[in-house]
Amino acid sequence: RRLRAIEQADGQALALHFTDGTVQLGPDDRVVLALPPAAAASVLPGLPVPERFAPIVNLHFPHSGQGPVRFAGITGGLSQWLLVRPGMASVTISAGLDVVDLPGEALAAQVWPEVAATAARLGIELPDGGPETAFVVKERSATPFQDEQWARAPRPIRAPLRNLALAGDWTTGLPATIEAAVVSAGQAVRRLGRPTIERAGARMADAAA
Repeated sequence: RRLRAIEQADGQALALHFTDGTVQLGPDDRVVLALPPAAAASVLPGLPVPERFAPIVNLHFPHSGQGPVRFAGITGGLSQWLLVRPGMASVTISAGLDVVDLPGEALAAQVWPEVAATAARLGIELPDGGPETAFVVKERSATPFQDEQWARAPRPIRAPLRNLALAGDWTTGLPATIEAAVVSAGQAVRRLGRPTIERAGARMADAAA
């Protein structure tokens, strides 16, 4: 359900307005808002959020083979990561500013030889793959563009309302990673003063570490 607006008064969230209804908040309710920057700004007007982003490009190749390796890093080419799972071999290109505007067919033609060579080296069978089978997904606003301008930009207030705290890698000042997202969750529940949830968040952070 898409969150459309947050009703607030006197520095506190009163209700969450979704596309299919409204959730009223009681005096003991707390909200962890884990939204991408633009979505968070749309429901909290005036919230400082990143405005420049780096894209991530993924190419998915169907396959029916097997192999001893599930995840591999690729160096020296366009591809960066290869994830092999049942029925699918997926390539990730992070910070893909140089490739995001290329046609999918051109991307697949460049990436597939790197995938095939890596798979052969690691003993991974990809009998059904090929550049013509690629499904290309481009996420243009995947991660904040973390340059000097980003480092100097104002950070969002992580608890903009008394009963609401922000979570998400972009709120921490750390690189945009899963670990940063987990850290942000622990910070959010601590700001909301819920000890039981805080302990659960600490366990999550320990597991990520």
